[in-house]
Amino acid sequence: PETVPAEEPVPAPADEIVLVPLRMSPDQAKEATAKYLERADPRLISTMPPLAAQLSIPDAKGSETPELYWITRGAHGPGAESALGLVCFRMAQGLAPFAQILHLSLVPGGDDWKE
Repeated sequence: PETVPAEEPVPAPADEIVLVPLRMSPDQAKEATAKYLERADPRLISTMPPLAAQLSIPDAKGSETPELYWITRGAHGPGAESALGLVCFRMAQGLAPFAQILHLSLVPGGDDWKE
């Protein structure tokens, strides 16, 4: 079978906020998010359900599976050590499909986009 190369991301301007999907195995994602959460404000994180619990929603299937994205600036490479934040959401079915945000956090200094 022929393999299709992954699309190369289009470089974003240095000051643009971008969401970069975590494309890794569940074990790698768990390790990367744990490393990221070490950088996050513990007071903020203590107000949220554990991220690991959010990632293992028992009835999630297909498009309802939680998705993780690094929040970063175009000039920063995405990753646990450099991401400005992390967002986890899933598409959910109700009377109409909707997005459910399961986790949203910024690390100290990650909110400079407000200026």
